Amino acid sequence: MENYELLETGVMKQKNVDKITYDYNYSNDYNKHGERGNYLSYLRYGVLVGVLQRIPDSIVDIGYGNGSFLNVCKDTIGRVYGCDISEFPVPQGCQKIEISDISNVDVVCFFDSLEHFEDISIIKNLDTKYVFISVPWCHNFSTDWFLKWYHRKPNEHLYHFNKDALLKTFDMNGYNCIHSSNFEDIIRKNAESKYYPNILSCVFKKRNALDMEIANYYKNKRVLVTGGTGFIGRNIVYKLLEYDVAKIIVFDRTLKYVWDDARIKYIKGNLLTDLNQIEHLDFDILFHEAANVDTTCTDETNMIETNYTSFVKLINICSKKGAKMVYASSAAVYGNSPVPNTVGINEAPINIYGKSKLMMDNYVRSSQVSVVGLRYFNVYGPGEELKRNMMSMIGQMIPKIKSGIDVELFEFGEQTRDFIYVKDVAMCNIYIGASVKTGIYNCGYGESVSFNHIFNIIKSYYKSDSKIVYIPQKYDFYQNTTKSQMSRLGWKPVFDIVKGIYDYHKTI
Repeated sequence: MENYELLETGVMKQKNVDKITYDYNYSNDYNKHGERGNYLSYLRYGVLVGVLQRIPDSIVDIGYGNGSFLNVCKDTIGRVYGCDISEFPVPQGCQKIEISDISNVDVVCFFDSLEHFEDISIIKNLDTKYVFISVPWCHNFSTDWFLKWYHRKPNEHLYHFNKDALLKTFDMNGYNCIHSSNFEDIIRKNAESKYYPNILSCVFKKRNALDMEIANYYKNKRVLVTGGTGFIGRNIVYKLLEYDVAKIIVFDRTLKYVWDDARIKYIKGNLLTDLNQIEHLDFDILFHEAANVDTTCTDETNMIETNYTSFVKLINICSKKGAKMVYASSAAVYGNSPVPNTVGINEAPINIYGKSKLMMDNYVRSSQVSVVGLRYFNVYGPGEELKRNMMSMIGQMIPKIKSGIDVELFEFGEQTRDFIYVKDVAMCNIYIGASVKTGIYNCGYGESVSFNHIFNIIKSYYKSDSKIVYIPQKYDFYQNTTKSQMSRLGWKPVFDIVKGIYDYHKTI
């Protein structure tokens, strides 16, 4: 083991190297695995398209070997490049380039190649959105196991990774892992290896300057989330766990979910009676998601006390601690005003829920506190079953259409909503929490979609006999259309309505 060193990332590196020659014969030798190589190339392509949910615009395979993966890509991807130190030719229709020539590429692939490099820090400066990698999975760095490991291959494999080490290496170089698996073992079952999983595959997304700024902001932060096990609160907690936060305090009336993470502290409490449990806590930022969200509620006293009165108390608590606050407002403040709905214009709620949210917004405006309110439009996605009869129309439709049950819509289904996916809402909170912005902002997608159109999108995913049954409108305080004006926020959602429903329906 004297010729190996364990890096701070957990990667095992060979120190002194007697370089082997990567020539034409080295790459040509892979042709003896021709059929297996073709199967593996199609499998890799399928996984990549599945993870991205689209066909890449351009791709570079670094260490392309005999070019089998390039052959698969060239029929569907516009720009296909190969990069290799051997003289083995790239397939017709592809272009060979140097690493230094990689510019504005959608995906860069390292299939069984990164471990061969003398310096793996090359990944830091790649001009790409995504990196797709497969490496031998080193399970143990103990002397007895490591020296007998089939994939050690001295002078050929210069770096050795377990999963934690690979993810930490890419994280330190500006990437987030968006997929990891051992899917290649389906084909690459190696009897000589004897240890499974045998191959580790990951897709990484490169963080842009904003991503890096957000990650740096949340490093070692102490975060409080009220309503933290509810619909939106839960998704915010999930997102926060992707960052290096020091602590997440989850405050909720009922604990509907528990994470297996030591950074989370749970407090069971009610906004009306238990805010004293928050006063003595140390936190840097509060995401306030707890509320009475029943738009049909007629108990105005309870609605105002739950949403407005407790909100003012929380602002005072945050002010004393110097903590930032981001809270959930609502598009309900606009009522049936003309669209697009714009902050500060035509704010005329038609139910007491909307009234309570407008009271919160007006308090922020009048007191000049450093607080941010996000007016959520129609939020849908995993976890909204917790809202029961307050679920979005998308959330109500999916299980019915999946089971072949007819869907009831108010006459004649042409009501429109600005739907925004809950994962986008969670990211919007994270973004605005790390920014210097204060005030009130819309949080929607910026487009309206009819209920009829939603029905057709969902039905396209299922072989279902479900149909629409139109019924008379029964509420006087029903919003007929919503559409957010989003230009002030400086942030854009990722999931359009088709992408969002597709991602959502897979969880039900």
